[in-house]
Amino acid sequence: PGVVRWTALFSRRWLRRTVVAAGAWMLMDVATYGVGQFAPSVLAELFTGWSGAGTIAAEFSSLKGAFALDSFLLLGFVMGMWAVPRLGPVKMQCIGFLGMAAGMCMLVVAVGPSGGAPPNFVAVITGFSIFNLLMNMGPNSTTFSLPPLLFPPEIRGTAAGFSAACAKVGAVTGTLFLPTIKDAVGISGTLALLAALSGTGFLVTATLGRGLLPTTQPGG
Repeated sequence: PGVVRWTALFSRRWLRRTVVAAGAWMLMDVATYGVGQFAPSVLAELFTGWSGAGTIAAEFSSLKGAFALDSFLLLGFVMGMWAVPRLGPVKMQCIGFLGMAAGMCMLVVAVGPSGGAPPNFVAVITGFSIFNLLMNMGPNSTTFSLPPLLFPPEIRGTAAGFSAACAKVGAVTGTLFLPTIKDAVGISGTLALLAALSGTGFLVTATLGRGLLPTTQPGG
């Protein structure tokens, strides 16, 4: 067989699978890298700004918060290793995106309008923790594996490469632009945007990914 052009991914035959593989991965990376870059500064701004404890206390608070949040990343990977083979990558990706959206929505409620009362520390940490846990249980454990599962050998490499490239676009977008968006619309608006992106990832996976893979996985 000849070389498959990447434009074949947008043909009627493969477009649905391309959107599931590349689109969901890009959405996940926008949210993931955005949260990873500005979560510590958000924690410091939310809590130290009201306490008036100064810059050193702000950095200490953000480092403690970041360490606590990172522990849920590891736990999510461990739980994903158990859950994905049993529930399947599409279902776990849906569950993960829903959890990411729920975590961000919890943060929106906890933070409230700009200039309001200090948010509940437990609620903020819980929201970020849910986001990290479900992200690694779901999309961060499934998006890279979907292209090989969704496409046949003759187009699999092209699909995997294109999906990974879209993910990198999402990563750069989240890293570079979410801090600027936070300055423009505030913390609550940025968190709401992340919730919407995660919800979109769920809709893409749930609607377009339905029926593309077996519901039960070998050895599950």
